[in-house]
Amino acid sequence: MSSANDRSHSTEIAERITRTISEGSTATLVTLIRAETNVGAKLLVEEGLAVFGSLGSLELNEAVARRVRLFIESRADMQVTDVKEF
Repeated sequence: MSSANDRSHSTEIAERITRTISEGSTATLVTLIRAETNVGAKLLVEEGLAVFGSLGSLELNEAVARRVRLFIESRADMQVTDVKEF
């Protein structure tokens, strides 16, 4: 991802988080914390499962969005998951 694209995703995600909070909705923010590339990349999955941002791979984005459904059902506050787990 380019630096300009990173800023664009970051701005969009920040705006959506602000809106989510002001509306009293829920969303799941996923941050890539350990990888060969794209560390710090973020993916926001809103309550209705709309997805914003990117972890750097369409396949990873889709797998994580599917995993978010399970996370939401668990009602946990936070979870660290290794990609190898799914």
